[in-house]
Amino acid sequence: MYKRLLQILCVSIAIVVVSPLTAQVENVPLHHEVYNFLKRMNVKQIIPSIHDDNPSLARFEVFEYLQAIHDNEESLSNTEKKLLHRFELEFDYRELNKPHAYKDKPKFLYYGEKDNNNLFVELLSNTMNNPFIK
Repeated sequence: MYKRLLQILCVSIAIVVVSPLTAQVENVPLHHEVYNFLKRMNVKQIIPSIHDDNPSLARFEVFEYLQAIHDNEESLSNTEKKLLHRFELEFDYRELNKPHAYKDKPKFLYYGEKDNNNLFVELLSNTMNNPFIK
């Protein structure tokens, strides 16, 4: 009986410990300046609108919007082209391993890639645009 109880307890602990480790999509923080850029591109009718009731986007969704903007790059101003390039470096995981973009790309404490999975770890948050810090 104790052996069976111990087995149930071990399985329960394993489920509780392992369940938070499942893969999650990393959302871009709402205070990130890429949202303002995407809204401006929406006003210019380069991309479809972002849902205002749920504005939080995953990194891959932002990258898809940036690819659509890149396809219409001829309708952008010089400043918008520079912002697009900067955001592409930040959100395109394929660019993170290229040495030519090292000086422009965002710095992560750790970046890992295996198969189709990517891990980005930042040491410090962006306190300049944080609405909770005055």
